[in-house]
Amino acid sequence: MDVTSGWSEISKTTLADRVYASLRDGLVRGQPGPGEFIREKDVCKALGVSRTPVRAALVELAHQGFLERMARRGFRVPAEPVQQLLALYPIVCALELLAAEMAFSHLSPADMTELRDINHRAAQALERKQWDAAIELNDSFHHTLSQRSGNEPLCELLDGLRGRVVRLERWSARNAELTAQALLQHNRILDAIEAGDHQQALTMLKVNRMQTYTAFNERVTMSSDTGAAPTAAPVWPSARAMVTGR
Repeated sequence: MDVTSGWSEISKTTLADRVYASLRDGLVRGQPGPGEFIREKDVCKALGVSRTPVRAALVELAHQGFLERMARRGFRVPAEPVQQLLALYPIVCALELLAAEMAFSHLSPADMTELRDINHRAAQALERKQWDAAIELNDSFHHTLSQRSGNEPLCELLDGLRGRVVRLERWSARNAELTAQALLQHNRILDAIEAGDHQQALTMLKVNRMQTYTAFNERVTMSSDTGAAPTAAPVWPSARAMVTGR
């Protein structure tokens, strides 16, 4: 007889994770509003927890760009609301599809090699948990593809929009499943381009560009409904394999 059969599985969710989820969901809903300050003691009192998990959650939110850390003043909500950033994703997606369609006929073998190398280096950065480097390389992949369109005003507009949504890209980069999917999608985009299937490349690019938008909305909904905590700082054992197949 298995004496452990009646035991309930212990949740791996930490108190800091739950505090993080609560604060992040409030920020997405606009509570508190842009420009307002969040102080540790106020959060501790409101949630009924000690300072240690609150501090960990606030630091993580600041690292991901949901809050700004102000010396000797606590944490401040950025001027641009998260929901406003989410609304930019469909615009970024539409413009990147336009740029890619214009770029296809201009992509050389050297360009394709460069794009695959960027994707490979992004996988290496993720394996090492170098989140900021991975985000920069992801941005470089999309920037390089768009640049081959030869349309400078379009590329400048896209660069500006990408810079504004980087807060949500930081959240996405720390989700192992999302990052693995993104790298695989990048390779499939390149495979389709090399095969001359430009429609498939555009379809995959659209999926790739809307992934963070869709996942973030679903994650917030799930956290609000079930109290589930977000994925944070995952182990990334298979990033290189997703790109190289090895």
